[in-house]
Amino acid sequence: MQYNQCKPNNPQDIEDLNLRESWLDQIIWGNPALTTTKANKPVSLFFPHWIDSNLIQIRDLRFSGGRLDVRFLLTKLSNTSDFIREAYAVNLALKNVKPIIKDHEPDANRATTTLPNCNPCIIGSKKFYEHIVKKKIERPISERKWREIMQHDVLDFKEIYNKKVGTIKEKKLAEFNFKVLHMILSCNYNLTKWGLANNDQCDACDQKQDIAHLLYSCTLSRTVWNFVDQIMDTNLLLSDIICAVNLNPVQTEIITIISFMLYKQWLIFRAAGISRNINNCIRFLTAELYTRVKLYEHTNNITLQEPLKNLLNNTHIMYAV
Repeated sequence: MQYNQCKPNNPQDIEDLNLRESWLDQIIWGNPALTTTKANKPVSLFFPHWIDSNLIQIRDLRFSGGRLDVRFLLTKLSNTSDFIREAYAVNLALKNVKPIIKDHEPDANRATTTLPNCNPCIIGSKKFYEHIVKKKIERPISERKWREIMQHDVLDFKEIYNKKVGTIKEKKLAEFNFKVLHMILSCNYNLTKWGLANNDQCDACDQKQDIAHLLYSCTLSRTVWNFVDQIMDTNLLLSDIICAVNLNPVQTEIITIISFMLYKQWLIFRAAGISRNINNCIRFLTAELYTRVKLYEHTNNITLQEPLKNLLNNTHIMYAV
């Protein structure tokens, strides 16, 4: 065999190969794309003893010349009492798939497909349908990018979304966190990428202003976070600001509020054509803290009022940080 003889060069061949592999990966049971008919209605397949015999994905079956190999099935199934009806139903469900697959030999050494943690004999096909839907869900690209930026491989984004969005009662702050986590918050980098700005430079330090820079690594942001570290006795990292990795619920909300203030100042000053500096940053932060403290005092929210009031009473320290 010559080198690369089996490698498809035609784009159509590559597309056909990808389609074939996609079908081979499909789970047979509870799959709305693989149905037979009952009372003129489409019905998903569900044969528990086929599952017990490790016939779970289409790639677990043998095909020859575009036909399902029924003799192979007889050697695999632990129960063949209703084999003719079941094989007919599977054949019918695969009628549009068999011409695409054509020939396929199951890999005897392949690991068994991971299924929902339950007994297939006492659950319905709905459980397998839910499993298929779950398998098709693709995680947001932003999760991978945040892991790379933070150099933090172990980030439980389900827990992060709950801490940063689900448990934040103020919708404006929850929406802000959602945009941060999904990397769709306005900043000069995103605005340039979206064709809404001419350059991605930060107005305060001339560095590329992405979300991480705006909320954490900018010289103004660093001044604010150093001040917060000093007053709240913390050591905040980017992973804490963005994902609340080492924060309790109260700290998470306080850090969200401060982050939102940094973003709000940039947004207002950008619209007004004013460059930010340490003086107007501290004045803006002081005014925002004062408003928040009065708000939480009025609503009797002592949990947030006290730490924000402590920050407000010490903002003068930022001039020396």
